[in-house]
Amino acid sequence: MVQKLDSDDCARPFRRRLSRFPDNRWYTKLAAVLYEKIIGNREREARKLLRNNPEEFVQLMFPNPVIAAQARGELVFEPDYYLGHTLPAEKDFIGSDRFVSLNETINEIKITGKRVVLNTGDSSTSGWDGGVMAINRERRARGEEILLPFFRYKTYSDCLREFAGDEFIIVNAGVPAHTSVHGARRLRLLLEAFKEAGVHIDYVTTYYGNNDSSWNGNKRDKDLLPLDKSGVFEIIRESLFERFMQFRLSLARRFNLKAQRGVQKDALITRTSIEDYETYMKQIISLCVRFKTVPILLEPQTPLYWEPGKRVKCEELADVSDLPGGQLTYLLLKRARMIWSLIVPHEFSESKIEILKQIRELDYVIPRIKEAFLNALKCVGHSTRTPFVAVDFDRKGDDIHYFYDYCHPSEDANRVIANAILKEIRRCDAKGINSILKSIRIVVEPHLNGKRPIDTSPVDTYMYPLW
Repeated sequence: MVQKLDSDDCARPFRRRLSRFPDNRWYTKLAAVLYEKIIGNREREARKLLRNNPEEFVQLMFPNPVIAAQARGELVFEPDYYLGHTLPAEKDFIGSDRFVSLNETINEIKITGKRVVLNTGDSSTSGWDGGVMAINRERRARGEEILLPFFRYKTYSDCLREFAGDEFIIVNAGVPAHTSVHGARRLRLLLEAFKEAGVHIDYVTTYYGNNDSSWNGNKRDKDLLPLDKSGVFEIIRESLFERFMQFRLSLARRFNLKAQRGVQKDALITRTSIEDYETYMKQIISLCVRFKTVPILLEPQTPLYWEPGKRVKCEELADVSDLPGGQLTYLLLKRARMIWSLIVPHEFSESKIEILKQIRELDYVIPRIKEAFLNALKCVGHSTRTPFVAVDFDRKGDDIHYFYDYCHPSEDANRVIANAILKEIRRCDAKGINSILKSIRIVVEPHLNGKRPIDTSPVDTYMYPLW
């Protein structure tokens, strides 16, 4: 039975290995005692809010609408101070047919002595069957056990495990709805945890961009997270977040207000700016080189023929016009749907493919990487000389057989991706890992020193061609 969100689960301290700081320092214990005395009955009121009004709790703790939908009972994603949200405790990675903990993975690596490939990314990496969500709504109404959107098909990690045989341990570290800012932070925690355990990661693949270039009420993901810095104050804040419901709610309200401050309602702002996306991808590369791990950038794949704005085919778009950027988002989507309905029935041609690409550029409701982000990713790969994997699918007919929905590759596509990854690994092995690492150009990003990257375009307003 899938674990559901309840007051006991949310009130308990998180049981996770991936923490930046140990929680046994004397000043964290002192801060907890003082905070408990200061807030008094407010902790009890916060837990009462969770019991009596779980919807408000979910909206505060999970600002991403997809994760919020799962947290309402379909699947628990735990709130996390540093990452915003993560998979449940002891379920750090996605195996072939079950969740795998970090400790299990470390033990397997130590026992077998095999080399390790760590695949990081979003739901395209973890695997995600969006159609299950619609099915679960009906099953829950009938009182039936709900289904997991994971383990429904072979991911590219599963296919890579099959192709590589006994040579590598393949770790699927994808987390649904994560963007590049989450990816850079989680990779740092993972590499530090593996190093602390005496485990070396040989290769890290990274698959980000679809969520980065989507719209979420004009909120930037980085504004919903604390600054990436250390120090006594941060240690205390994270400790209080893990111990007290009241602190989690107050911090969530603060971040939500900060993300909405100064936002222009008539603009369209993506979850990550292009400049920040470049910065976070460079961070990922820098982290890998620092830990003597070869990074491999993966080009995100999305369908061209999919109907704009729909996560599943039976879904109807909710009214988003009252949200910041909602009117422009809905206007662009309406235009995309109109052109899509006219162009899809036509026979294949190169012009049809180009128009379908332009339609994809107009759809910011569902996460499909935009051309500007894709160009930025290629530029990062080229400028840093980082191994880069791009695959191409046959787009002459409806390409949906390569995808389960709007952006998640099917087993057929994942086999192509896995084969390309293994081919790149073989090339790097032949050249020598040390030689590859030395050839990568590292640019020290200011964010790695505790500061935010400079956002040169705080408001992204996009212009589109008329056909």
